[in-house]
Amino acid sequence: MTVPSQPNHPPQQPHRPPVQPPLQRPLQPPRQPPGAAADRQNSATRYLCTGVRLYEDFARTVVAETRFERIKARAPSYGVDLDEVARHAEAALRDLRLRDRWVGAAFVFSLLLAPWVTILYALISALLGSGTRRRIRVRKGESAGESAGPAHLRKPQGSQIGAIARPLITQALVLLAACWFGPLFLWSPPAFATYVMTMALLIGCPWYFTWRQRSAAWAVVRQELRPGPQVPAQGGPPAAASDAKADATGNATTGDDSTGDATTGDDANLIAYSGYTPFVGAGVRFSSWSFANRLVPEGWKPGTGERPPPVAFTTSDLVDRLGADLAELSARTPGSTDGIVGLEVGEKVFVHGSALLSTPLIPPAEIWPGGEWAAPGLKRPTDRLPRHRITAARGLIDGPLRHCLCVQIRSWDTDLVLTVFVQVALNGGTLYLQSDTRVLAPVREEYRVADSLHATESAEEGARRAAESVLAAGPVLLASVPNVLSELGAAGRLRRWEEEERWAIERDKRYDFGAHLSLREAAASPNYRNFFQFVDATRTGKQVELQVLGSVLNFLAEHGLDVSDLDARRTTILNNGVMMYGGSVNGSIAAGTGATATTNGPGGAGPAPSAAK
Repeated sequence: MTVPSQPNHPPQQPHRPPVQPPLQRPLQPPRQPPGAAADRQNSATRYLCTGVRLYEDFARTVVAETRFERIKARAPSYGVDLDEVARHAEAALRDLRLRDRWVGAAFVFSLLLAPWVTILYALISALLGSGTRRRIRVRKGESAGESAGPAHLRKPQGSQIGAIARPLITQALVLLAACWFGPLFLWSPPAFATYVMTMALLIGCPWYFTWRQRSAAWAVVRQELRPGPQVPAQGGPPAAASDAKADATGNATTGDDSTGDATTGDDANLIAYSGYTPFVGAGVRFSSWSFANRLVPEGWKPGTGERPPPVAFTTSDLVDRLGADLAELSARTPGSTDGIVGLEVGEKVFVHGSALLSTPLIPPAEIWPGGEWAAPGLKRPTDRLPRHRITAARGLIDGPLRHCLCVQIRSWDTDLVLTVFVQVALNGGTLYLQSDTRVLAPVREEYRVADSLHATESAEEGARRAAESVLAAGPVLLASVPNVLSELGAAGRLRRWEEEERWAIERDKRYDFGAHLSLREAAASPNYRNFFQFVDATRTGKQVELQVLGSVLNFLAEHGLDVSDLDARRTTILNNGVMMYGGSVNGSIAAGTGATATTNGPGGAGPAPSAAK
């Protein structure tokens, strides 16, 4: 299995330093008491919380995307409580900023005490390989960046004292060399006292504050993010959706037909995308097929010169029927075998970000609700449309605005998300049906370390953590002052960037408001972790596709239309491993004129699959 290459990938957003949060609802309740993860935290949420606690660059990306992005649309992160992830990310960054301030102060004081020694020590440390910590953007497929250290799941080699003493002695010798090459000579008591003070400032302080920050991060992972009781997979958003009503297709509607900004992007029905692929946040393509079917009465004989009569239904009627039939696939209770556990049915409208200002079907006042304080450039576009706008988009076949029936299955405690997007269109007596299946692979392995930890850290693990902090103290020292200065200038940089974007919005009617980054998708692994995850994705995807085809066939038959061609195609739209003429066909097959089918998806456990050429 290979991940398909797709043209026109959207460019990554530049890093924008945090200044102040945009207007949105309050965060989730305060921190949980020590112990296993709370019942409301599913596995995907826990893993992303672990990622922001242990990986600094991912934490900065989460905070920039969830709290300080006020212009671009938000991409969905299916199955993830982004408020909870953002809370952990902000707490992690507070600890990092405090570390940098203390270490930066120690570096400045050392410069005042022994400037040449401090400069030489920094240069020698950099030349020996400590380097300067890079603050890079976390992009899909890249390294997760600097971390708070690995979890020791293998028996370490050597003694605990030796693990700490070796890097300490190395750094002390580097400082001694800096003193030797500098004007500070150690044969006088004042010079020796200066050496000791410099060693405390350049080695001791960075070590202590790095160890304290890393220990705090791992303590939170152990106390709050270890696995607890599993959350039912089909549970929807716990807060705002509780008092909403659902129609036959599972769309949440309020009594006054109003809209609101979703805090997680999980229940969004308006997706403003950027680039080529509209299904941002849904993962990689798993399979797709399409066909066109002529709508003629049963027994109709071609070649008579007469046109078939018009059909007695609309696209909206067929979408309603499809939604109701697909909802019947859902299990009635968690863990039951009367349906698919974790299945949700809804409708979504997709629009390219460059068309938000010009689409006539959605007025700007509904895309940016809230009056003059919610104009483009001051607030993110909404991801919730009123019910009548969704209904009006059904069957559109021209322009950038398109409607899809969305069937989503969250399994393995939301660690595996399969989404089937079904497009239905009636035009000129022809039914066009398109199905695109996407799979959101499990969260990458380095974010899952909480599953392997015990509640308490052993003395041996604590000693190893202290040793790792010594090794990391050099890069932390060299980057501390630049980080503090960068933090002081963050507000001005963000303000200037937003002013530039607003200037462009006022002058460019095709400004791209589309979402560039889904946090859940960015944290996804390129591989399945378990063979049966692939089996489950294949099985449930096939169930949904068969239900779609069966529902359409029954609907057309009830209206007296010929279904012979559709019935033949239903049996030939096949998925992985279908036997034909004694051979095995590994892929999807669609028969009939104009029918197409493809199959892709994440690879199995092992090296990441290469992109298809």
